Amino acid sequence: MQDAPTVDELLGRLPWFRDLTAPHRREMVEEINARMAVETTREYYADLLEKWAAYAHVDQKWARFEILREAGLLQAN
Repeated sequence: MQDAPTVDELLGRLPWFRDLTAPHRREMVEEINARMAVETTREYYADLLEKWAAYAHVDQKWARFEILREAGLLQAN
């Protein structure tokens, strides 16, 4: 019988999880792990995932800006 997947493995299945910065990924895993220690509703987890999906969107946007800046296509004034 296989072991149950870890929180990291489960969250890694989310299409946007890797868009989070490494510190945000750690923070999200810590937050989920902390909530698992207490009774939490599905609605709470849904809201939590929506919050982190929004962070992932912003992190991805800033990563793209950084790539453009490093390529010399975007310059700060």
